Amino acid sequence: METKKLFILFCMKSNHTPLIELCPIDNQYKLITYIWLGNQNTENVYVFGSFPGWDLSVNQLQRLLQTDIWYVTFRTNKSFISTYYFTVNDFFENNWIKRSEQYRLDPFNKNTFGEGTNKASVLKISMDMQYSSRFPSNHYPSGRIETYSFHSSILNNIRKIHIYTPHDYSHTPHLQELLIVFDGNSFRAFQLKKHLII
Repeated sequence: METKKLFILFCMKSNHTPLIELCPIDNQYKLITYIWLGNQNTENVYVFGSFPGWDLSVNQLQRLLQTDIWYVTFRTNKSFISTYYFTVNDFFENNWIKRSEQYRLDPFNKNTFGEGTNKASVLKISMDMQYSSRFPSNHYPSGRIETYSFHSSILNNIRKIHIYTPHDYSHTPHLQELLIVFDGNSFRAFQLKKHLII
């Protein structure tokens, strides 16, 4: 068992995490394995983010036999860039505010985005983009951010929606590219060159 644990730790540190593999059954898919190294006090671990999502029922990691290694694997055939977080000893159920106060970075993934409490680990699947892990300088022309309140009758709460338009945006009959992100606290200060809903 100790040999297997050491092998997995070697893979985590050398290849970084999450571990990304081709699906052996269908090579159109990739297997994404999130791994957390716990200790004797670890009772549970979850992973949340744009991928794999925010579903408590499927985002819980499983303990690898009698080791301190926790893991969960997802399958995807999409190309994307996502931020994600871990929570450890998470008994918050539907209290997402408390949960967000306990978010942790992936210690074996050097790719991050944001600063301070808005910092998140980054997963890139078949995509690459140039971005600063910090927020960019003020050398770029700034656009405009408009903030709206949206009431959800299903969730029974109010969400802020921020709509960013770049400095050179103009209304035209032509279709324009649109990017929607759900980790908008990090993106609010990010000067993008596209029409962006945060």
